Amino acid sequence: MANKQLSTEELDKIKELNNKLGQLKMQLAEVILNEGRIQSAKEQVMTEIDTCQKEFKDYGEELQKTHGENISINMESGEISELPPAKEGVANDNKGNS
Repeated sequence: MANKQLSTEELDKIKELNNKLGQLKMQLAEVILNEGRIQSAKEQVMTEIDTCQKEFKDYGEELQKTHGENISINMESGEISELPPAKEGVANDNKGNS
C-alpha cells in the first residue's frame, strides 16, 4: 500500500486544532492552580476573621468589666453612655431597635 499524505490545508488545520487544544489545556491548568490559591487565601482570611471576632468579643467583655455592662460606645469619639434599662420581658440586644 502506498503512503498517503494529507493535503497542506488538512495538515495545517490539524496542527491548528492540536495547538489550540494544547493552549486550552494550559489555560485549564492555570485556572485550577488559581482556584487552589484563591481557596487557600479564602481560608486564611476566614481564619483571621474568626480570630479578630474573638478578640473583639473578648475586648468587649473586658470593657464591660471596666465600664459596666449596660453601655454604648461611640466608635468615633470613644464616648461611653449608659443604655436605658431593658423593659421587662424585652431583652436589650444593644442594636438600638428595642
